[in-house]
Amino acid sequence: MKRAQIETYTKFRIEPEHKDMFRDRVSAFAAALNSTTPDQILRYDWFVHPDLPEAAAIALFSSSDAYQIHLNNERGHYEGLREISTSQTDLLHDRDMRPNQNSDFASQRLFEFTEGLQANAMAPTSAEANGSDPIEIFTRFVIQPDKARQFRSCAHQVLDIVNEQDPGTLRYDWYYDDDSQCLAMDTYADPDAMFAHMKNCAAKHHELLDYSVMTTEFLGELPEDVMAVVAKYDPYILHFYCGIERSKS
Repeated sequence: MKRAQIETYTKFRIEPEHKDMFRDRVSAFAAALNSTTPDQILRYDWFVHPDLPEAAAIALFSSSDAYQIHLNNERGHYEGLREISTSQTDLLHDRDMRPNQNSDFASQRLFEFTEGLQANAMAPTSAEANGSDPIEIFTRFVIQPDKARQFRSCAHQVLDIVNEQDPGTLRYDWYYDDDSQCLAMDTYADPDAMFAHMKNCAAKHHELLDYSVMTTEFLGELPEDVMAVVAKYDPYILHFYCGIERSKS
């Protein structure tokens, strides 16, 4: 089903001596977007690691054209960030909205939407991300070369469980590139919803790790009860920093 949107997840590794400058430039970037951003940009939120010189930005655009216009308009802000950091962008798209391959997209890794909880639903238009709910998670799977078929089958079974048993899961979307990597985008209404998902899908989650290597990033500070459960896994948490202001529809 057509989603009519482009989503990007960009990870930044900041030169350690420029952490404060990076934040200042991000703040200026967000302020500029808040004053001029058209409706075609549905979301643009920034997250930073509290200790490491690392950050991430997640953005949502109504179309590939809207994304290209944004890149052209904000070239100066992006160049300013590139002066003090390195970055990698994962671009998530529907099969009917593959972006044009030009110089601006050349360094980006493309992931095509395969299946999700609600194929017609858009991604969240803003990150509340203030330490409570919702809980948003970005997961990357690097799939073993000879295990792509088994991985996809298991991932589909996980989605079946979510559809049948996880009413508190607000988003559960799967994207693939060329079978070497998969991205999963999760959003849970509250900690109870996340705990229910972890319990319901525990066996299948372990099976996925038979076919891949997984890294998980939490976007936004976690409530104390969630930290008490996941702390033993040394979770990677990026705290919400700033973003464009959008009312939820």
